[in-house]
Amino acid sequence: MSVSPTTLSSNGSTITNCTVSPSLPIGLVLNTTTCVISGTPTVSLANTSFTVTVTNSIGSINSSVSLSVSALAPTLSYTGSSGTSGTINVAMSVSPTTLSSNGSAITNCTVSPGLPSGLVLNTTTCVISGTPTVSLANTSFTVTATNLIGSTNATVSLSVLALAPTLSYAGSTGTSGTVGVAMSVSPTTLSSNGSAITNCTVSPSLPSGLVLNATTCVISGTPIVSISSTTFTVTATNSIGSTNSSVSLSVLGLVLVGGAYQYSDGTFATTCLNYFNSPAYSGQGDGKYRIDPLLAGGADFVTTCDMANGGWTLVYLNRSNDTLNPFVTDNSDLEETDPSSALSDANIVGLANLSSQVRFESIAPSSTITEVQSVGTFVIGRLRSLLTLSNVAETSGTTVNWTGPGLSRMTKTCGGTNSSLTANTTASLYHACGNASGLHVGGNGAKFNFSGGEDTFLMLVR
Repeated sequence: MSVSPTTLSSNGSTITNCTVSPSLPIGLVLNTTTCVISGTPTVSLANTSFTVTVTNSIGSINSSVSLSVSALAPTLSYTGSSGTSGTINVAMSVSPTTLSSNGSAITNCTVSPGLPSGLVLNTTTCVISGTPTVSLANTSFTVTATNLIGSTNATVSLSVLALAPTLSYAGSTGTSGTVGVAMSVSPTTLSSNGSAITNCTVSPSLPSGLVLNATTCVISGTPIVSISSTTFTVTATNSIGSTNSSVSLSVLGLVLVGGAYQYSDGTFATTCLNYFNSPAYSGQGDGKYRIDPLLAGGADFVTTCDMANGGWTLVYLNRSNDTLNPFVTDNSDLEETDPSSALSDANIVGLANLSSQVRFESIAPSSTITEVQSVGTFVIGRLRSLLTLSNVAETSGTTVNWTGPGLSRMTKTCGGTNSSLTANTTASLYHACGNASGLHVGGNGAKFNFSGGEDTFLMLVR
């Protein structure tokens, strides 16, 4: 706009200045010699009176002029805007190349259709920004800028490229499983990156019982075989490409090593009962197992476990030419034809500390058992003295006449009404059938004579 004086004369002395009060609205200026008001106002103005003063060497004179500036709807354009082509999960920003409020503050910016997830429109600057989480084919959006006067539309085309999936198992839980126990391992990070995951595959093959979900990449199931720690590579694929991630899995179970069962991770249980109660035990049954009562390393040994009756550990066997390992203490008072197979005192004490029951067994059809006074450090004596398995002191000459049930186990305990033993005796010492006279197992005042075949006697603890 431009406003010139209708009359301006220097009256014989050159005009030296033109001033105005109050200040003109932004965008307008006053020429200091012609007193012309001109420019492009950028703000609106209600009708306002301005005083213009013109000065020469003789003096000054004032004149008033009223001005008004009407506001317009905003001006908006995205022509030539940069950053309109983005990539999923990568920040982007698109600003208008032209945005003017035209004298009335912008009250709102809106967009249609809705922007893809992750992108937003600033309601006053009309800037589109954010990190898109979905892909987008080239799409035209209409942005509307509004002020008190009206609205203006401008179009902008945006696109977001998809990527191959993002996949990671770093920090995943549940990677250590047990045979027969359900397990599940989920990725800590899985993103389709704008293109649906079409497949998940794994190499090498998972152990039997475990499967990989083809779209979520979750490994789950109930393993039926054990594996030591093994690295598996999982590949997630979408229409753009594939991504690999590794995950290490282990499944604890029982495996045969050198003819005896042990844990698949190379460790051993402390007793047969420990194996029996472990989730890794899946019905391997009676047989040889490697145990380590001391958990000291190098002190492990192979024993025979009676799993059919609930996890008993064989401590002593005296049976001629038997293939089972005969175990005894390092005490020459016990008759044994293979002293090299004797258990160390430390292991006997270790088993004593871990056991609360003792069972005698004979294969003889019938026999009797007699308790007599004795002194010594035999297997049963160590067990009784360390764990106080009976709270009644045995006396010399006590006789307990039990007729053995043959191959079956007796359930009679040291408690009850047998001979001089009282009903409150701790019911944890088990006797079953007898053994030959001359073999005395016991100690610390508890010694047992067995009448029957000498080569048919076993003792187990649990």
